[in-house]
Amino acid sequence: MKHFIRLLVIMITMILGFTQRAQAESPNFLYFPTDDSSVYVQQGWIYNYSTDNHCGIDYRKGTSGQWNTFEVTASHDGDYVCTESSTWGYNVRGTYSTGGHTYYSIYAHLESCEFESGHFNAGEYLGMAGMTGKANGYLHLHYEIGLDNYGQSGCSENVDPYDLYNTVDVYPDIYNTDAECGSDHLWTQGWSVL
Repeated sequence: MKHFIRLLVIMITMILGFTQRAQAESPNFLYFPTDDSSVYVQQGWIYNYSTDNHCGIDYRKGTSGQWNTFEVTASHDGDYVCTESSTWGYNVRGTYSTGGHTYYSIYAHLESCEFESGHFNAGEYLGMAGMTGKANGYLHLHYEIGLDNYGQSGCSENVDPYDLYNTVDVYPDIYNTDAECGSDHLWTQGWSVL
């Protein structure tokens, strides 16, 4: 029964996200939000411990009890603003427009806000991964990509940049270009497609 519910949640999430991804023609414009090759995906689109949607990707560095901070970099060219909220802690929000659509990026739980606003190019330094806001004591980067009406109705405007919409076990190492992503992934890196 548990597997059936998880499968149902995955299917609903894919259906809700498919329409917007198809409309946006899935451009490949994103770079990883870090240059550190020892960072890995710790939490996928669906939580490891429940069938609830996480609606983003969590990145970590280190092992249990030895978590390390790492540099967070802009994953696309665009305008960015750094703010603070009780949920996201210190967070950076970016925008990027392509193909008649606007994409939004969120980099949450940073150690601090190191700027107020500005234009950044992909790969430029934004801050350090931290555990501010509701990070539950885990040092990590929570990363989200939203499309067009992002933030207006839960996860329906969020887009999985890997196009996998699953639990962490199916996500590739971030610099393993032999791994597979979904056909509508948004990364510029040359992964093969499922």
